Amino acid sequence: MTWKLRGFHIKMDVIWNYEAPPGGGDTHVAVFRGTKSRLESARARIKTGAPNYPGTGFIDQGDRIRITFPDNYRDGHEAHFAQVTKRFLEYLRNPKAIPAWEKSNMLAKYYTTTKGLELSYR
Repeated sequence: MTWKLRGFHIKMDVIWNYEAPPGGGDTHVAVFRGTKSRLESARARIKTGAPNYPGTGFIDQGDRIRITFPDNYRDGHEAHFAQVTKRFLEYLRNPKAIPAWEKSNMLAKYYTTTKGLELSYR
């Protein structure tokens, strides 16, 4: 998708590879690129979240930061999908339980995707 937000041009590509490359396992990578930047994650956020997840950390690779976490946090795609589905169904049954940050994110995400779909048919 490509759009303009507050005067800035934004482009987002979402690629889902059905199978991980050989030896790759189940992975999740989010990379945002701009004309003057590349963002994979923020150090401050990693540091603040790390105490809640013992064994997690990051490796500073100069132009990159690699997030590390132990195998006991790796539950795989299917288990994660089940967790997300369970939470979604809880919110569906009780919309007031949706945290404010989640509500605004969901509204933005679904508005963007449904509007994009609508525009693609024109």
